[in-house]
Amino acid sequence: KARQSQKSLSNAFGNFHQNILGHVHGWENLGIGKSVDLVCHDRKIIAEIKNKYSTVTGGKLTDLYSHLDGLVMPIVSMYKSYTSYYVETIPRPKRSRPQNYDVPFTPSDKATKTRRSSNELIRQIDGQSFYALVTGVPDALEQLYDVIPVVIGDAFTYSFSPKELAIMKTYFKKAFV
Repeated sequence: KARQSQKSLSNAFGNFHQNILGHVHGWENLGIGKSVDLVCHDRKIIAEIKNKYSTVTGGKLTDLYSHLDGLVMPIVSMYKSYTSYYVETIPRPKRSRPQNYDVPFTPSDKATKTRRSSNELIRQIDGQSFYALVTGVPDALEQLYDVIPVVIGDAFTYSFSPKELAIMKTYFKKAFV
């Protein structure tokens, strides 16, 4: 039950980010169960949003790569020549260096014991970098997290203490910086 609850919460956060980003001018949230989560036709970008780096693992990463490849490479695809992004909103923790990345997505293929080919149209990106890409605002994700306590306070007539806000900021920095 605890694992189910954790998974449900993680999915809800992924949907939260998908909904927020889908409301940015020029971007469209395609909804759950579509070929991808977000599209921006003007910039020729599609994206699959995941809440955390560990949401998709193992063979599912190669399946995701194949899926994105099948969307951006075939001549008959409506997303031909779009850049596709696998977004890990919360990236894998790194030691003593920023967690920002926008790199070709090259997962390991356990069946062939090789990595998938590098393709500039199939990319892997962290949440902060993707929010910056979508909005043009370098610290857009941090601004979003800073406003969440204000929205909660307004909705429930609650005022967070400076200590509570500092704790929230600490969690943000642990996850994203």
